[in-house]
Amino acid sequence: LSLPDRPAIREGDIRFSIAKNRVEIISLRLHSTLLSISGNGNVDFDGNVALKLITHFAPRFIPRIPLVSKVWDTLKKEFFELQIAGSLEKPRIELTQWQHISKLVK
Repeated sequence: LSLPDRPAIREGDIRFSIAKNRVEIISLRLHSTLLSISGNGNVDFDGNVALKLITHFAPRFIPRIPLVSKVWDTLKKEFFELQIAGSLEKPRIELTQWQHISKLVK
């Protein structure tokens, strides 16, 4: 076994504030070669969490294919959305996939 040649997350940034026993995550962005993750939410000092994270394909991961560009551009915007709620000890995670797909079939 060996460590990966490149880190899974190559860069990221977070904007947050701390007030009234709570960390408010205004924006969170993490980037890798394959995916980017963005989100926001909060975690209080009692360990309660409410986060929304959305995954996006990295722009250069998928080559441009003219006939399917419109469909792909819509699908790649929000590949997965994670809603994380509850406590840090027992989080509840809800996963939704391609919420924007309904726009394509209308």
